[in-house]
Amino acid sequence: MFDNLRTYSKYGKLFCSIEHASINGQEKLYGLVLKKKKGAFVIEDSFDADTIEGLGTQLQKNQSVFLVINNKKILSRSLEGVFEDQEALVFAFPNLKKEDFYFEVYTTKNTSFISICRKDYIDSLLKEYQKNAINIIGFSLGNNIVAQLSSFIEGSQVYSSNSAISFTDGSVKEISPLEEGNIVPYTINGLEINTTHTLPLAGILKYYTGANLGASNFDNIVTDLDTNFKQHRIFELTLKIGLSFVFILLLISYLIFSNYASNINQLKATLELSKVYKSTLLKLSDDVQKKE
Repeated sequence: MFDNLRTYSKYGKLFCSIEHASINGQEKLYGLVLKKKKGAFVIEDSFDADTIEGLGTQLQKNQSVFLVINNKKILSRSLEGVFEDQEALVFAFPNLKKEDFYFEVYTTKNTSFISICRKDYIDSLLKEYQKNAINIIGFSLGNNIVAQLSSFIEGSQVYSSNSAISFTDGSVKEISPLEEGNIVPYTINGLEINTTHTLPLAGILKYYTGANLGASNFDNIVTDLDTNFKQHRIFELTLKIGLSFVFILLLISYLIFSNYASNINQLKATLELSKVYKSTLLKLSDDVQKKE
């Protein structure tokens, strides 16, 4: 119960992830929204858009969003063997000017998967989301985030918007780029999804569980994004609770005042009636005295 309460205080009941994909040379945004219900996730909504501005009508106000950047701006390679993250980066992209790039490395028992993207592009993308009042709480590069689904894949292969991903022994074996993305429906842990939801589903699991299965050089940025959203949400929750408390106090005061006013009116009516009785009694008494 307390875990659910802490999760709600951080993100609410809805969990959302969006993939920036390139389909047949065109930018496309695919979103998935899950709702935590009775200890399990159910699909609340899925959507797509051509621009960030187009997401405005698809998302609820103050919705947290995990971003998967998997378009033409991402360069991805794999290496046979196990390497430290910096070592894998050097082998995969020799002569890379590392200070200009964000990178993410996911390593299995046999293979290292490396994805990179220019910092200026990622930074401008995050600013664009902020400009459109969309709360990004973290991001991932390429298909590496699919590792979050390793424990839930029943078969040996799934598809993302631009790749075929094969699994073996509970980890990613190979990520093979596809010339054209095909929308294939399948089920993951009871959720009926298709290829455009694969990476968004993995993104939701990433920020719900907090599991970090890879290494990157942008952990501090993700931490700042997450912290800023949590502080904003806590402020809003505190404000709502404060306003609710004030409203309850006003309602109680109103009820007490109404009850008090009702009692006053009742006493006034009784007093007026007593005055009438007294006046009648005095008149009768005066008549009796006159007759005597």
